Amino acid sequence: MFASMNYVPASAEALPHEGASFTPNIHAVQGFLAEGLQRTTAGLGSVIIDSQPLTVAVLAALLFGEKLTAASYAGLGLGVLGLSLLEVPVDVLTAFPQKVLGKPASQAMCL
Repeated sequence: MFASMNYVPASAEALPHEGASFTPNIHAVQGFLAEGLQRTTAGLGSVIIDSQPLTVAVLAALLFGEKLTAASYAGLGLGVLGLSLLEVPVDVLTAFPQKVLGKPASQAMCL
């Protein structure tokens, strides 16, 4: 499952080459992240960052033929639902218990 976390280079000669490719990639990601957060709000930045695993799963299925199971689709759906909740205004979230349960948000946990 997490095979990449236990990765060992094929040989000692490969290590410098891999380090040379990983280092610019890490710096590029951090640089783009810092630049992007200067150009957008933190809320939108968190949605973009948090949607990365969902994007990778969909692209892996489309580009590399990865098989998505029913659990994968359910996880993608929950992820999209969770990300969409980040963009719901606070007044909508606090009014929801009042409309559905007939109780204010402060009493909603006391069913």
